[in-house]
Amino acid sequence: EQRLDIGEHLVVAADPQAALEVDMDRMSPQDAMFLHLEDGNNPMHIGNVAVFEGPAPSYGDLVRTVAANLPLVPRYRQRVRFVPFELGRPVWVDDAHFQILYHIRHTAVPTPGSSEQLRNLAGRVFAANLDRGRPLWELWMVDGLEDGRWALISKVHHCMVDGVSATDLLTVLLDREPQPTPTRAPTWHPQKEPSDLHLLADTVADAILDPIDRIRGLPLLARANLAAGFSITDLRNLAASYRTWLHPTVGELNGRIGPHRRWSWANATLDEVKEVRTALGGTVNDVVLAAITRGFRDLLLGRGVEIEGKVVRTLVPVSVRSENERGVYNNRVSGLFAGLPVGIEAPVERLDHTRQQLPDVKAPRPASAGPLR
Repeated sequence: EQRLDIGEHLVVAADPQAALEVDMDRMSPQDAMFLHLEDGNNPMHIGNVAVFEGPAPSYGDLVRTVAANLPLVPRYRQRVRFVPFELGRPVWVDDAHFQILYHIRHTAVPTPGSSEQLRNLAGRVFAANLDRGRPLWELWMVDGLEDGRWALISKVHHCMVDGVSATDLLTVLLDREPQPTPTRAPTWHPQKEPSDLHLLADTVADAILDPIDRIRGLPLLARANLAAGFSITDLRNLAASYRTWLHPTVGELNGRIGPHRRWSWANATLDEVKEVRTALGGTVNDVVLAAITRGFRDLLLGRGVEIEGKVVRTLVPVSVRSENERGVYNNRVSGLFAGLPVGIEAPVERLDHTRQQLPDVKAPRPASAGPLR
C-alpha cells in the first residue's frame, strides 16, 4: 500500500504531448573523459557511506524527501545520450522514463549489523557499474545496523560531479533540520529528446565553433592521452611536484586489477584532525594525507617490503571550485601529485615532509580535497 502511495505521488510518467522543445547540455571534455575511461574493471563513480544514529525513516518518507528536492538537482533526472559514431562529446538529456524507485534502493544487513557487514555491502555496491541507460546515480538505504543505526550508500558517476559537489548534493537532497515529510512531488515534464540527426548537426556546429574542445572529449583521446583533458592548473600542479619524482617509489602496490572492490574506513573526528593541524602546522588535508601514509607504511611493512627512502606516488584530486560556483554540479577538479613518504618512521617528520612537498600548489588559494584515491 505504501509503494502504491509512492507511485501515485512521486513517480512522474513521461507525457509525450507535454514534452517541451529539444534541450541539450553537452559534457565538458573533463566530464566526457571520466565517462570514456570507465570499463568493467574501472568503475568511475564516487562512493559515499553515511551512518546515522537513531531510528531510520520509512522507505517511503526517504523517497518523498528526495523527490521533493530533485528540482534543485536537475541532472539527477537526466541520462547520457551518445553522439552517433562517437563523433563528439556526449550530451545530457531528460530521461523520459525516469523512475525514482529504481534509483533509491532499500536493503538491510543481517544481525548483528556490524560495521564489517556494512563495509562488505558497500564494497559490493561500489563494485557494480551504474546503468548508462538511466541517470547515473543510486542511493541505498540500509537498515539493521547495530546500536539502532542506519546508513545511506550513495553512488554518483564522476562525469556528473566531483568529490566536493557530490558532498554538497547530499546536503541538498537531505534536510539539515527536521522537516515535515513532503506529501507530493513537484510536477515535472521531461524535455523532448533530440534525434540522431539533431545530435550530428549540433556536433558539427560545435566542431566549427570550438574544434579543440570537441577533439579533447573524444573516447580515443580520453583513454589514450589523459593530458588531453589537462588544464593550465593541472600542468602547473604537475610542474610544482617535480621534487616528488626524484624519490624512488614502492612498486609492490602496482598490478592488474579486477572488478571486485572492498570498502573500509578509519574513525577520527574533525576536531582531532584540527588539533594536530593547530599543534604541528599545515592543513586538514596534510594531516589526512599523513595518516594515509602511515596506513600504506604499515601495509608494506606487513608484507616485508623494503621502504627505506621510498615514497608511494599518489594523485590526490583537489577541488578548484570557487565559492561562487557552489551549487553548480559538474567537475571542477585538478590534482596534486604527492609522494607519500612511507619510508619515514617518525610521525611528525612524516607530516612535515607531506606538508612541505607542494607549497607552491597550495599557496594561491585554499583548496578542498575530494575523495582521496
